[in-house]
Amino acid sequence: MFKAFQSKDGRRDSVNFLPGPVKLRREVQEALGRPPRSHRSEEFLAVMARIKEQLAQWLKVHYVQILLGSGTLANDVVGAYLRTALGQKKGLVLSNGEFGNRLLDQARRAGLNFEDYSIPWGKGFDYEDIEKHLSKGEGSIQWLWAVHLETSTGVLNDLPRLKALCHRQRIPLAVDCVSSIGAVPVDLSGVYLATGVSGKALCSYPGLSFVFYNQALEGGRLPRYMDLGLYQQSEGVPFTQSSNLIYALEQALHYAAERELCINQRQGEWLRAKLQELGFQVLALPEDAAPNILTLVLPREVPSLECGELLEEEGYVLSYRSAYLFQRNWVQICLMGEYEPEQIYAFPEMLAECMKKCGLRKGK
Repeated sequence: MFKAFQSKDGRRDSVNFLPGPVKLRREVQEALGRPPRSHRSEEFLAVMARIKEQLAQWLKVHYVQILLGSGTLANDVVGAYLRTALGQKKGLVLSNGEFGNRLLDQARRAGLNFEDYSIPWGKGFDYEDIEKHLSKGEGSIQWLWAVHLETSTGVLNDLPRLKALCHRQRIPLAVDCVSSIGAVPVDLSGVYLATGVSGKALCSYPGLSFVFYNQALEGGRLPRYMDLGLYQQSEGVPFTQSSNLIYALEQALHYAAERELCINQRQGEWLRAKLQELGFQVLALPEDAAPNILTLVLPREVPSLECGELLEEEGYVLSYRSAYLFQRNWVQICLMGEYEPEQIYAFPEMLAECMKKCGLRKGK
């Protein structure tokens, strides 16, 4: 039986199928280890400017600000701007998974006036029905907030279609692109607000988040750390920033550019086909699915926690401990990093073997 992999220096390496943190290139790790620099230094500001310009060009957006914090912080900033810019105008928040549900929670906490448009997890949206909601009663819905790649289920929501229907209704669109940037093509032209992170498919360390927008935003009304106007006035660095995380991100973006901001599509397609051939149930349908995330629905007799632990013993680290996965007996394969072909090809048979072991143990 396959038993982990050996690195070039002989150490036992696990295969990282987590949504984050992901396996990092040596050059990215070395960049993090550079001597810290002042966030006011010319060198640091130049690196920051290059990164922002790269991201803006790649994603076809006018402005980007980089915050020291997770994607949750960036989405809280979006919620705060929706509240200050749009007041009590009613919006629509879409959810078809855990991270859509988190947007619903963040919208409530931001004091937004909105309707909850939730569908079963793992399903794709009915965009014609969404447009009916947007157009019912003249001007009743004034904005929309959604997740692009719903990490929990592997569903890739249709961003071009969301943009088109918001354009037709002349309402602003906010979108969580935390898992999609670096994994699939993302075009933010015409989007009001969007978010991303340095980890996941960009393959750098977690700890930096991005807020993207296409028109200058009013400042002075939000808590200072969330006020994007202050970032615009300060070359993107109004407060302390981590030079180490920025240097690591710069290095990671170099490799992201080489793969044209897409990752593991062919490997993901092969893996889906092989797993389905072996009888595994992949939650999202192919037409709704992201190419690099597979959420598997395990049979009742195979406890996901036990299966995940067995896979770790064999050298594969999956996502299975999150409450929303554990409660549903799901495990998740996220191809967010870079892999050798044999690491992917060996996995389906390993998973089948671990599931067989789990079933036998439960039968006893």
